[in-house]
Amino acid sequence: MSIRPVGALVPAIALLGPACSGADGETETLPQSVQDEFPLDLSLGNLCLGAESPPHVLGQAARSAEALIRELRAHPDALVTKMLPIESGGTTPEEMTVREVAEFELDALEDPDGGYCLPELARRIEDAL
Repeated sequence: MSIRPVGALVPAIALLGPACSGADGETETLPQSVQDEFPLDLSLGNLCLGAESPPHVLGQAARSAEALIRELRAHPDALVTKMLPIESGGTTPEEMTVREVAEFELDALEDPDGGYCLPELARRIEDAL
């Protein structure tokens, strides 16, 4: 494993900065490459026991949870487009902040009997909020 000097990260951080906050303090949209890592077209509820999600969905949901926590700490007010379910069975796009997505996903992890189906993941999201 190689260790990169801190200075090597500066260009990457500088590239993310303008994409996350506007020059006038206005909230910006996260880059699409970052949004692609998010739980925007699936629910973290797929990770719950009983969801019977296929293995590839479980893996994608687990990776999405980590990206959500990472960006929640770094850019909680940045905007993303989340696909929300509608009554007809389809989905509709809705612009939300990273914080709002985290709150939405916490609801998806709620256990009908109280608490969360994945208490450790829920705690990590709550801590990042």
